[in-house]
Amino acid sequence: MRWDATQRCHALAANGILTDEGGRFGVTGLGASLLARRMADFPALVSRRLRFVQYAGSTRTSARRDILTEGGYALEFRPLLERVNAAVPVDERIHAAHRVNVPMYNPVGLREILANAIAHQDFQAHPSLIAVELYEDRIEVTNPGEPLLDPRRFAEDTRPRNLSLALMMRELKMCEARGSGVQRTLEANEETGAADPKFYAGDGLTKAVLIGKHDFMTMSASERNWAAFMHACRMWAGRRPMTNNTFRNRYGLADGRSSLVSLHIQQAMDEGLIVPMDAESSSRRYARYIPFYAGL
Repeated sequence: MRWDATQRCHALAANGILTDEGGRFGVTGLGASLLARRMADFPALVSRRLRFVQYAGSTRTSARRDILTEGGYALEFRPLLERVNAAVPVDERIHAAHRVNVPMYNPVGLREILANAIAHQDFQAHPSLIAVELYEDRIEVTNPGEPLLDPRRFAEDTRPRNLSLALMMRELKMCEARGSGVQRTLEANEETGAADPKFYAGDGLTKAVLIGKHDFMTMSASERNWAAFMHACRMWAGRRPMTNNTFRNRYGLADGRSSLVSLHIQQAMDEGLIVPMDAESSSRRYARYIPFYAGL
């Protein structure tokens, strides 16, 4: 059955894309944010567009490219990701006797982080673009508004701010709407050995930072401690504890690195990121750990 224009409009109204006032149709904020050809035509959305900036170094001193998108999120989401992924450096590795190029940042993880930034932005916050900034040593994805919960709990609970937007993004195959975006990022990073993102909130913004490292030994001490926490979060999503062995397997570390891993597990505990699952156990070798929020 072919629908005429009026039937299509009624269907779009039923999904919150259009308003319907007795057969007179208008565009909703949801519809404009997703499908507008020019978001600048909607005053409330002109500062909510997507922006991609690639810098020449590790600071904002020199930009190689600065792209501000025009259309709604559904129109610009994939093209922007393609631009970012095309600009991301690759590492050459040997796999099964063949040389393969591995992107510094996992494309699946980057997609989920950007989708989260769109879906969880605060439309009531001070107007600000959703920015993807590519530096030589990291990617930062920033959205307006601070989260509704501690960013350290993103892997467990997302508490969607814009449920209608998240649901429509799911219908358009842009993201998951089940609160599994960060979990999917951790899963994708584990498959490729990439480091997990770190999340910050403050000054009316939420930021995810991807460091692009694959070698545990090149990470700083604080990055290793955060890696222990993120791995504990990943394990606890399946209601399993982290151990020294699972952490070593996550980063491909040999048994001889057990003491080093124990050191950073202890430091992650000192920072209040993880806790022992068996508080009364004195065994270090068989100790099990869970995120700090697991018992809350």
